[in-house]
Amino acid sequence: MAEENKAPHPVDKYVGMRLRSLRTILGLSQEDIGKKVGITFQQTQKYERGKNRIGSSRLWEFSQILGCSTSYFFDNFENWLENQPEYAEYFQKNIKDSANQRSAFAKGQAYSMHDGIFSGNNGITQKETLGLVKAYYGISDKKTRKCIHSLIVSLDSKKGNENKDNSN
Repeated sequence: MAEENKAPHPVDKYVGMRLRSLRTILGLSQEDIGKKVGITFQQTQKYERGKNRIGSSRLWEFSQILGCSTSYFFDNFENWLENQPEYAEYFQKNIKDSANQRSAFAKGQAYSMHDGIFSGNNGITQKETLGLVKAYYGISDKKTRKCIHSLIVSLDSKKGNENKDNSN
């Protein structure tokens, strides 16, 4: 018999995080998205926490509602997993030990538009970050949005240092 308090599988937890993040950015509630696929907000909550696995057909439905590909839910998973102490053993056994047998693409060395977003502790799942992204895309005037983008880029210390290095 399976343990009741067993931690969610890392893939289920990650897919749920991705679902929650995109749903929040798009301004949809758990109830909104649940109604669109015929489930309760409680079931959506369980999916987002990784408590329940999302079947492939349900994942496809979510991708259609959220306007993303199904692969969005798995993008950058290995980088995220590597930085999760509670999954260190799983990472070592299932990812790191077999890395030499996989191609550069399968190892995540191919470009992904999500590279870095979910790796480490950079705050993408924090409400503040999600609210900022939602507010940014809520600005209807493209010129204003471009100015705000330029301001943020100018304040980014990493970008600033890159620009200084490239100006020589």
